[in-house]
Amino acid sequence: MSLFTSLATLPGVVMAAVARAFHARCTAPSAVRHRRTRASRVGAPRTDHPRRPPPARPVTHRPVSTNGPRLVTARAASTPPAHPDDDSPSTSGRIDDASVRFDLDPALAAWITARFLFIWISLGYLPVPILAMLEGVDDAAALRTSHLALALVASECGKLGGTTTMLNAELGASVDARNLADPRHGWTRYFLDEKVQWASVAEDVKRGVAFGLVASVAARLVDAIVNGGSDAADGPAGGALALLAYGQTDGHAGLATVALITSSCVLAPATEELFFRGFVLPACDRVVGNVAVSIAATAGLFAAVHFSPRDAASLFAAGCAFGAAAVDWDSSSKKMNASDASDANATMGFTAAGLAAPTAAHATFNAGVLLEAVLRG
Repeated sequence: MSLFTSLATLPGVVMAAVARAFHARCTAPSAVRHRRTRASRVGAPRTDHPRRPPPARPVTHRPVSTNGPRLVTARAASTPPAHPDDDSPSTSGRIDDASVRFDLDPALAAWITARFLFIWISLGYLPVPILAMLEGVDDAAALRTSHLALALVASECGKLGGTTTMLNAELGASVDARNLADPRHGWTRYFLDEKVQWASVAEDVKRGVAFGLVASVAARLVDAIVNGGSDAADGPAGGALALLAYGQTDGHAGLATVALITSSCVLAPATEELFFRGFVLPACDRVVGNVAVSIAATAGLFAAVHFSPRDAASLFAAGCAFGAAAVDWDSSSKKMNASDASDANATMGFTAAGLAAPTAAHATFNAGVLLEAVLRG
């Protein structure tokens, strides 16, 4: 297991090194890039006088333009608020939505998406085949239930840790509450004066459970229309049923159940909602400027990366429900109905809710899938 763990964490280490090299190249000022003079090119002797450093350019802070290409890096701060009092969060841990912007270069946003997809594939789909290869078995079904369960939990932990490490490397260690491109604020917004605002968490969790129930019903209806209603063993819970069946045969049913609940209802929702609804959704809204289209586009990507054509339609319906849970519709409707529409479009098209809501919706949906698998098994 130690060799397997080392192989599982290797892609994250490699990508972190690539990220540091990428940032070092992009952020290096042109003045420090040494150029050879004409004399050195023709072979003239170098003088003993040291080269004088170029004069330092004064640093100027210009406002971010929303009409042309945005050259704001991930570490750059957002435009300061018009009033100093706007920096102070409200009692719910939220800031003034009028000052929230998606301050991230489009190329860097695409780079972050590519890095997440690498983490998703390498840590989500490769650990079990690698473990089977290390143990000398041809099929993952021949693995021990305890090894398969631990591999499942390790895979989800690797995805969550790799995604968090990648975001810290790209966006900086400190969370920028005014940058909508920083999905970590979806969780840090629940903290006020280093205390958890449990009332806000409970409110968002209740909303999320309701949207999760809607997602379960919508997914089953769509599956019945598209596939004529499929057995749970052929759907997203097929692997879960197999692991439970293996656990019952070798006496590790309890370990298999704990592993499934931990990975499917805790780790996977946290990782996927952090990226899809915390980062991709506002990124799409910045491009298309429409909340409904952004939710649908994010749900399409969410369904595609699961690599299950039979379940794509039901996963798309569930993803739309998760996206709806990630939007604070009351504040968004007020913003879109504001008299000065240009100011609203200059910031963001919707008001994001905390990530507890879509994460709870996702966990509720996965719990329903597992429960259906157990009842049908």
